[in-house]
Amino acid sequence: MTKKQRAKCSRVIHSASVIAGTVSAGIAQLPGTDNQFIVPIQVNMVMALGDIFGISLDERACEATYASTLATVVGLGSSKCLIRLVPVIGNISNAIIAASITEAIGWYLANQFNSEYRYA
Repeated sequence: MTKKQRAKCSRVIHSASVIAGTVSAGIAQLPGTDNQFIVPIQVNMVMALGDIFGISLDERACEATYASTLATVVGLGSSKCLIRLVPVIGNISNAIIAASITEAIGWYLANQFNSEYRYA
């Protein structure tokens, strides 16, 4: 990965992580899951990362890539179920977990896309 690609990936991933964390913190005490709000943020992140490496992903391919990657980190999200209902602590916890998962998915896929880019 070139310095320029790494810098672009960093901006995309960190921006998506901050947005996901902010959204997740804001809706921590609402009933249901925050996935309906977080997934579109992460899907857009994956599409932007693909663009950086010249990998064209349509929305379906992006969702499939994202889903298979998410399966590896979904265990982290299970802790959100219990603590999310506690005001303040739940908001902070939700934000940290959502941002961390988004960050992990972003860097994992950036490295995968870089491997594909080098051998294409």
